[in-house]
Amino acid sequence: MAEAIHAVHKGSNSHFVGVGNLRVMLVQDGELWFAQAMEIDYAAQGRTLQETQKNFEEGLRLTIHAHLREYQSIEKLLVPAPAETWTEFLKMAAAQRFRYTQVSIHQLGEEFAELKDLFGQIAYLEQKKAA
Repeated sequence: MAEAIHAVHKGSNSHFVGVGNLRVMLVQDGELWFAQAMEIDYAAQGRTLQETQKNFEEGLRLTIHAHLREYQSIEKLLVPAPAETWTEFLKMAAAQRFRYTQVSIHQLGEEFAELKDLFGQIAYLEQKKAA
């Protein structure tokens, strides 16, 4: 059974997120592979199976981060895949499924720290009026 946990470190912007035992369906469609999570409605694709799994992992991490920034929670992410996807999943051979677990730490409010430093180094030039 899939599980998700979200904890916030008191007094900081540090969020700990764990997604465990997530079922993922893999489908090859022509030259592309498609990975669909079942307990959450999240998907990724790639040209190879390995690329698809890498895109799935990185994309899910970024999606979690976006939900934390926008909603301060992962609740809105915890929506199962549509019923027709579940029907397809249950009909598939076990070889086209895998289980996925991810643990990530997210620091919110620090994404633009480097840009802030960069903006402090900008030299503004005033346009002189023509005489």
